Amino acid sequence: MALRNFFKFREVPDSESAKPFLEHLEDLRWTVVKMAITLFLAMIICFAFRGTLTQILQRPLLQLEPPIRTLQSLGITDSLTISFNLAFYAGIVLSFPLLLYFVAEFVLPALTAVEKRLLLPAIAVSFTLFLVGVVACYVWLLPKTVAFFFSDAQSLGWVPA
Repeated sequence: MALRNFFKFREVPDSESAKPFLEHLEDLRWTVVKMAITLFLAMIICFAFRGTLTQILQRPLLQLEPPIRTLQSLGITDSLTISFNLAFYAGIVLSFPLLLYFVAEFVLPALTAVEKRLLLPAIAVSFTLFLVGVVACYVWLLPKTVAFFFSDAQSLGWVPA
């Protein structure tokens, strides 16, 4: 009995009834399925707006000297491959709040009252920092990265296209 109390790290939540292991796995499976469906739907939406997303990503190219007005596709499937990659990453950004919600929905029953009270501010701060990171990368990092790669190609005597 003393050994059991020694390994008890925190109190058991009041709302928690002991679930069998397989029920926990079933809950986890449904959480992963909901997250996958959400991400897939967000990807479809982003794929439908791939022209707009491409224009948004091309804006830093217009700031270069000389400005690059068009992108070139070197392979026959490059436009589709890039569109899928763009839809995937934009889908993650678009579906991030719902993905966080699904994770919280899975974890919430196992939390104590104190942990539940801290969860909402933590999610709000996480989402805010995520958005700040996305905006900072687009506004500050992406133009510098594009300029670096173009100047590096030019320093080797290559013509970036």
